Amino acid sequence: MNISAESFTSMLSLVTLIAHVCIILFLLGHLFFKKKVRGIKEHFSRNGITYSLLVSLGAMLGSLYYSDMQGLEPCTLCWYQRIFMYPLVFIFTLALFRKDGRAILPYAAFLNFLGLLLAGYHTYLQSGLATKEGSATCSIYSEVSCTDSYFIEYGYITIPVLSLTSFVMIAILLWLKKKHG
Repeated sequence: MNISAESFTSMLSLVTLIAHVCIILFLLGHLFFKKKVRGIKEHFSRNGITYSLLVSLGAMLGSLYYSDMQGLEPCTLCWYQRIFMYPLVFIFTLALFRKDGRAILPYAAFLNFLGLLLAGYHTYLQSGLATKEGSATCSIYSEVSCTDSYFIEYGYITIPVLSLTSFVMIAILLWLKKKHG
C-alpha cells in the first residue's frame, strides 16, 4: 500500500491537531480540575513509557517517511532534532523490558528536553517572528533553509510543529511518570 504524501501529511496533521487539543485539555484539567482528572493522570503515568515509545516511534517513522520515501531533505535543525528523538525509541524500548525502567528516565528526559528546545527554536524561526536572516545561520550542513516549510496545515502545522508536539507530549508523559508513577 503506497500512501501519498498529501494523505500522509493530512493524517499526521489531524493527529497533531488532536494532540494539541489533548495537551490543552490536560493542562486545563491539571490546573482547574485536579480531582476529576486523577484517573486520567494515573492511567498515563502507569502507561507513560509505552505512550512515550509510541510517540517517539511515530516521530521517527514520520521523519523517515518524509526524507526517505518522499525525498524531502531535512534542514540542519531537523537533523539535530532527529539526533535527540531517535535514541528515545531505544531508551523507551529498553525501559519497557527492564525490571526498573524508571532508572532510564533521566536520560530520556535530558534528550527530550534538548530536542524540545531545538524544536521550539525551529518553530520560532519558521513562524516568521524571527528575521529571515536567521536562516543563513541554521543551514550549516544542508542546502535546505530552516525557515522554509514543505507544507502548512491548518494554518500553523509544519514539520517543526510536528516535532515540537512530539517532544511536548513526551515531556508531559515523563513528568506524569515521575510524579505519579
